[in-house]
Amino acid sequence: MRGMMKTIKWAVLANIGVISLLAVSTSGCGIIATALRGEQPTSDPPSPESPSPGQAQTKADALRQMNCREPSETDYIHGTYQVGWAAKGDRYEGILQMNGDVGEMRLKFFNPVTNLEDLVDQSMALASCPQGLILLGVNPRVPNTEEQHPSYVADNILIRRETNGDITLVVIDDQGVISPLEIQEVSK
Repeated sequence: MRGMMKTIKWAVLANIGVISLLAVSTSGCGIIATALRGEQPTSDPPSPESPSPGQAQTKADALRQMNCREPSETDYIHGTYQVGWAAKGDRYEGILQMNGDVGEMRLKFFNPVTNLEDLVDQSMALASCPQGLILLGVNPRVPNTEEQHPSYVADNILIRRETNGDITLVVIDDQGVISPLEIQEVSK
């Protein structure tokens, strides 16, 4: 992972920005597994409400089905990163703070429900999967509280080194929206 993080840092320093887009599209329960396998959804997409604890369990089940495991210390990510992406014409920007295999991400976005700028916090957990490293977003909530955000769905980040050495950085939210991730290290 240290080598991968050096590559990511190099890519950021070289102002590469958006690295690559995972060419799949899907939605529904178990979105990470379904999206990474490139399968089409078999059910309607979930409602735009935050995932319940049962949905978080479904995400854990999807990771198990993908043969994901706890990351080793060499996979750990440390530091603070500025992140951003656009999905369905909306911009999302924020800060990702990682300490090993756990972290937090705070995002700023335009909330069409309230017609105002909004903030959301979500916990991030690292998993090592055959498809790459996945930062699993859970518990989207109102900042500085444990109150579930009323309309935000969790974001998941795929990090993978391709055979040619390029790094794929993709956000896959729990509704199946896939976007290239822009990332820049702020501090170690």
